[in-house]
Amino acid sequence: MNMNLWLFFNMLMIGTIIAKPPRTTGKQPAATISFQERAFMIKLRLLVIVLLLIGSVLPVRAADVHRLQNLTKVDEFDQSRVVFDFSKLPEFHLETSGQRVDLLFQQTDIGSSLTTLPEDDKIVKVLLARKQEELLVSILLHKIPTRVATIESPARQQITLDIRWPTEGAQRPAVAFQLSGMPTAHKSLDSIATPQLNSVYTGRWQDFFKVFHTRPDIQTPMQYSLPALPSWPTDRTEPILHKALKLANSGKWQTLAAELKQAGIPVTGHPGAELKAEALLRTGHAKRAVQILNALKTEEGDAAQPARANYLCALAEAASGAPYQARCSLAPVLAASATTSPLTPYARLLEAELLLAIGKHAQAYALLKKPVQHWPNALQRTVQWRRSQALLHMGKKTKAARGFRRMYSRPDLHARFPDIRYDAGLSCLETGRYKEAEVHFVELSQSLHDPIQHGNAEFCAAKAAYLAKDRKRALVSLEQLRDNYEGTETGFFAWMALLDHRFSNQENVSFLQIARDYGTIAENAPLRSLREEAAIKQALVHHLHNQQDRAAALLKVFLRNFSRGPFQKEAKTLLSEILPPLIEKLIRDGHDLEAVVMVEEHRDLLIDGNLSWSFLPDLAQAYTRLGLWQKASKTYFFLIDRKGAGHRDKAYYLPLVQLLHDRSQYAMAISLARRYLEKYPSGKDRLQLFELQLMAMAKSNRLDEAVQLLQKYKHLTNADIALQSAVIHWKQGNSRRIIQQPKSLNDTPEGLLLRAEALFKETRNAEALDLYEQLRRHKTYADQATYRCGQIKLLSGDNQSALKLFRQVAENKQASFWARLAKDAIAAHDMKRSARL
Repeated sequence: MNMNLWLFFNMLMIGTIIAKPPRTTGKQPAATISFQERAFMIKLRLLVIVLLLIGSVLPVRAADVHRLQNLTKVDEFDQSRVVFDFSKLPEFHLETSGQRVDLLFQQTDIGSSLTTLPEDDKIVKVLLARKQEELLVSILLHKIPTRVATIESPARQQITLDIRWPTEGAQRPAVAFQLSGMPTAHKSLDSIATPQLNSVYTGRWQDFFKVFHTRPDIQTPMQYSLPALPSWPTDRTEPILHKALKLANSGKWQTLAAELKQAGIPVTGHPGAELKAEALLRTGHAKRAVQILNALKTEEGDAAQPARANYLCALAEAASGAPYQARCSLAPVLAASATTSPLTPYARLLEAELLLAIGKHAQAYALLKKPVQHWPNALQRTVQWRRSQALLHMGKKTKAARGFRRMYSRPDLHARFPDIRYDAGLSCLETGRYKEAEVHFVELSQSLHDPIQHGNAEFCAAKAAYLAKDRKRALVSLEQLRDNYEGTETGFFAWMALLDHRFSNQENVSFLQIARDYGTIAENAPLRSLREEAAIKQALVHHLHNQQDRAAALLKVFLRNFSRGPFQKEAKTLLSEILPPLIEKLIRDGHDLEAVVMVEEHRDLLIDGNLSWSFLPDLAQAYTRLGLWQKASKTYFFLIDRKGAGHRDKAYYLPLVQLLHDRSQYAMAISLARRYLEKYPSGKDRLQLFELQLMAMAKSNRLDEAVQLLQKYKHLTNADIALQSAVIHWKQGNSRRIIQQPKSLNDTPEGLLLRAEALFKETRNAEALDLYEQLRRHKTYADQATYRCGQIKLLSGDNQSALKLFRQVAENKQASFWARLAKDAIAAHDMKRSARL
């Protein structure tokens, strides 16, 4: 019923109820309808009308809402297309921001059967959010696209989001593929092509055993200089003090200390206390001197020379092993200008020595670099000694060695300081003056009383003699040190030096025994530096004797145990050299899973190391055999896109296109095959790739495009291409084109069948019959060919031959489709004959 008529009828009924008078008869009054009853009926009818009106409006409103019914994605080589299927195209707005793409659809709801896109190598996440009558689809991408555009298709009610990817960019091969926790990307493929890990020993690992890597840390505390200070004034009237001042000015500190002790000068309250403190300091009693000088500080005005007292206090504290406290005591003297205090240069020298003691060598050198002419005569040689020390620790070894050599040409008291002697020996070692280094370390060992420090100095002397080519004497010393200091760091140092000599000189010792000895040192040496050097040398011994499995296992343990040591670069570089051939061997021996696990375990190391071309193709094949299609594809993509690859990428198109085709990624397979044919028109894989391109087009129903391609590449032909061409023409229903295919189409049973079917369809039965007779010998197509032969015989009027052929097919126990057709043909013939009778 028309809605308007229905509403009119209802309104008329309401009016009738309201206006209708009570009905009566002549005999008795009729039952009257009360006013309340009429009002109730009116309300009820109005309620029904309102409900009907709402029901009629809602479908109309629902019809205006657009529904997102499906969401699909198609990937090609350099682009991706996200297709949105709607019940009806809505209005929308597109916004992009870096790796994020937002689409806002108006008057749109989500369909009940919609499934979002899965996470892959292009898309991180797809989020859908609905607010009032709007639907927001937000897509987060793995990398920033070069262009994003939308294409509307009203005929199919689709909106296509076209995303173009950069052709060159920061990409990772499959060994690096990881959706989370991916290593830092290189800036370009060039940086991947160049190994990020390198060592000076790459290609010459044997030389690692010839270098003196780890030296003993000989403890030689700073011995502070005690220069002669400006003379004390001798105008004192007290006889004892006057005599004491004269002794001090003449440098007779032992006599002075005895005189002051005999005189009984108190620690505080007398000017002679400063003399007593200096005498104690210069006679080796620094701590007692600190006590006296600190007491003088607390009694303001008691010090005869406050600057001298502060300087002596700082010097005494430094000699007592408190360099930081000494710097605080020295600060007032340094703050005074040179004009107000003659002790300022002395304080600067002491400050430089304190800085050297706490490892601030550059700051110390800044205080000492002023030409010596600007220093007091008493300080000039001390400044030159300390300057050479600062230069050595700043890395300026040649300049430092030159300074030490000049100073030792005219030795003085400082030449016997253990810290100066040690630094001089180091500078000679660093600059190749090994004989001089030996002399310094021998002298140093005689001044050290601690057994371990004494042994370490003797080891350095023996090592210097070895480097100076005096090997016979050096080896005797090393063997004595190994035996005399067994179990100590000196003994392990000497043992490792002997192993280095034996391995480098290929002495008649089993390399396995040498490797075991290095392993013993790596496990038992008391110093971490010794254990670390021995551990990497153990791995190197196995590597240089072609035991790569063992070397790789040892290097893995090394990287785990010594993650921040000085040999990290060497260990990583060596492992990155060992892994590719090791992985190749595993793949070659059929251990694909072990190889892939090794790749995943050392992904970052392989990326920063040597990505050899032979390693990656084998890895891609292993991924393919294990069913890791995405990783295999990414590896092939990396090999193809690797900048600077030149023509080496030719070999990787075919396996990649084949892989994409097998995984139904037809669009990307077509795109890559097209790229190969354009880039390498004479490439050896052109026929196979053209065939795969045609197969992908046929399976994705891009038939018109395939026909155009066949016209473009007429010169590319063989039996397989002819077969794919025939399949495409068959799908188009173009039998004549199939018949026109070259004779090579008949080289395969499938091609022979297609030509026969095309001839049969074009009623060229005689030609078709010859081909079907040939096909009857092929088991796969025997039933179909026999049935067609029967049909052709039947059409030519040879019913007996036709029935015989049909019976042959019908008797097939496999009950194929063609057997059922043959039975139907026999039954039809029998019915026809019965009807005739």
